[in-house]
Amino acid sequence: SGMTPDRLKRLVDCYGESPRAWPEEEREAAQALLQLHPGLLSYIKSEAWLDAVLNQVEPFVYSTEIASVKQRILLNLPEQPRQQPAREIATTLRNKWRLVSTITAFAASLMLALVLWHPVSPSRPSYDIAQNQFEQWTWDDTIGNSKVEETTSQIEIAEIRNPVLVGMLEMGFSPVELSQQ
Repeated sequence: SGMTPDRLKRLVDCYGESPRAWPEEEREAAQALLQLHPGLLSYIKSEAWLDAVLNQVEPFVYSTEIASVKQRILLNLPEQPRQQPAREIATTLRNKWRLVSTITAFAASLMLALVLWHPVSPSRPSYDIAQNQFEQWTWDDTIGNSKVEETTSQIEIAEIRNPVLVGMLEMGFSPVELSQQ
C-alpha cells in the first residue's frame, strides 16, 4: 500500500531487524516490499548489530526495594513552593495590564483637559533677521513688537535706536528737521 523503501528503513531503525517487532498494520506491506527489493535485506542485516547489543542488556525490573528507595528520597526532599498555574499567571498579568492602561488613559485625559482648559495666550514671534540692534528694533516696530513705549521721549527713542541721532538731538536739532534730511 503506502510502504516505500525509506519507510521500511525507518521501521528497521525504530523497531529492529525482526519483523515481529514491526507494527502489525505495516508488517505485511514491509515483507512484500522485501520480496520485490531483495537489496533492502542487506540494509536490515547491516543494522542487526544494534539488536544484538540491545539484547545483551538486562531488562530493568521495578522491584519493591527500588520503590522503597524512591519513597525515602521523595520524603526527604525539601518542600517545594507551589508553582502558579498558567491560568493564574495570565489572570494576574491581565489585571496588571488593565490597571496600567487605565492609569495611562486617565493621565492622558488629565493632560488634555489641562491644555484645553488653560489656554496659552498667543505671543507674537520675534524674528531675529537684523544685522544689528537698530535694524532689529526697526523690524520689531514694523511687525508690531515694538520695544519702545509710547511715553518714551524723543531723546530716549533716539538713544535706543541710534546713538548718532542722540548727538544731533542734544545739539539742538528738532525731530522735524531730522526727518526732513
